[in-house]
Amino acid sequence: MTDEPFYLTLASSLAIHLAESLLDATTRRVREKFSGDDKQRALIAALQEGLETSLGSFHLEKGT
Repeated sequence: MTDEPFYLTLASSLAIHLAESLLDATTRRVREKFSGDDKQRALIAALQEGLETSLGSFHLEKGT
């Protein structure tokens, strides 16, 4: 158990869950719209990498 108030842990967990859900939904939509040839797959990979990098900059830790 940590010395943090429960609401900080809850807020952190919610932020992580929402960020993961956003990444999953965005990746799914991009994949649906741009599935096909090599250029489209490259675009998907670039967008996914950008999203993951952006979310990584928030320095969120996964809760247990």
